[in-house]
Amino acid sequence: MSATKINLILFGIGNVGSALINQLIKQQQYLLEQNNIELVFAIITNSTLAFFEREDQKNRWDADFTKSPAPFTIQNIIDYTTESEFENLIAIDATSSTEIVKSYNLLLENNFKILSVNSSSTIQQHNISPENLLDAILETAENFNTQKLQTA
Repeated sequence: MSATKINLILFGIGNVGSALINQLIKQQQYLLEQNNIELVFAIITNSTLAFFEREDQKNRWDADFTKSPAPFTIQNIIDYTTESEFENLIAIDATSSTEIVKSYNLLLENNFKILSVNSSSTIQQHNISPENLLDAILETAENFNTQKLQTA
């Protein structure tokens, strides 16, 4: 059976976001072999730009101003994921931006799961600590994997 591909959209490449990227890149092969889950950072954003993973190279990102002009909007991200037919979307909010928090409902309406380490978030069901972020991603990914097995 093919691995369940999980498309991660990371908002924020500060300390927490960068640490998460490095941690997941180191563990990608293990997660694929042990959990049958392929975690992909499809999009990474900083405060003004969105970087899209190159299709031909894993863990390489390009800023594509035709798909997400600077500054990007949440709608740009949603449109891109829809056009690319991405499934199993997890939005990870590693920012301190209240604007991202205001977009949670829009993301949820467009089939994103949300994990947040954003101190501005008051939505406790989505808010997790930086130390537990990887575990939360894997738990959410396992839920996608279980849903895939149930529909197969």
